[in-house]
Formats: sequence, structure tokens, C-alpha cells
Amino acid sequence: MLGTAVVLVVAIARAAAGPVAVVGGDASADASAVALDSSAGPCSGVVVAPRVVLTAAHCLGADGVVHVGAAAPWVETVAIVASHRHRAWRPGASAYDLALVRLASAVTAPPRAPRATDAATL
Repeated sequence: MLGTAVVLVVAIARAAAGPVAVVGGDASADASAVALDSSAGPCSGVVVAPRVVLTAAHCLGADGVVHVGAAAPWVETVAIVASHRHRAWRPGASAYDLALVRLASAVTAPPRAPRATDAATL
């Protein structure tokens, strides 16, 4: 499941900035990659707007924060104030495993534009 989020982050980062090295499932070489920490567990995501992060639907919990930076100590940590899963996603399924989270404040990481693609290829 974590792999879906990593693939998503890498695909978006590559579309926006060319190839990004992934080491041990970590796309932290990209300044737009973030660590998402929620009651569902740790996940990755990518900043797509100053207050919006794209992540996997299975990563969302009842509460959470986004950590910006390659590793602790984080550049910044911002609370998640709202989340929206893809309406076709179902728990336990890998199809449409996408979600957007809205942050309490804007982050300094540069946003990446998602590339339009067939969800079945993710």
C-alpha cells in the first residue's frame, strides 16, 4: 500500500522536474515530497498547491500532520485540516487510491503539477 503513494509521488515529481532518485522507497530528493503522519500510519505525499498535498487514500486517518523536508528535523510541520479521498476508492483496493489533504497553512515547498494519466496505470 505504501508503494502506491511512493509511485504516485515519483510519477508527479518526474512529470514536473525530470527523474528523481528513489532510495529505499524515499523520494526525499525532491523538495516537494512530504511525510504524512496520521492515525493510519506514516505515508508520503507531494505538495500540489501551497496548502494542498496529494497522497494515497489509504493514508488518511482521523487526524494528522504533514512534515516538509528530507528527514527530521523537518523544515516545517503543518496540521491537516481537511481530507478528500477519491470517490471511487474502496478500503483494501489499490484502484483510485488517491486523496487530497488541505493544510492549516501554506508550506514553503514548491508545488508540483500532477500529470494526467489513466488511474489504472498507477
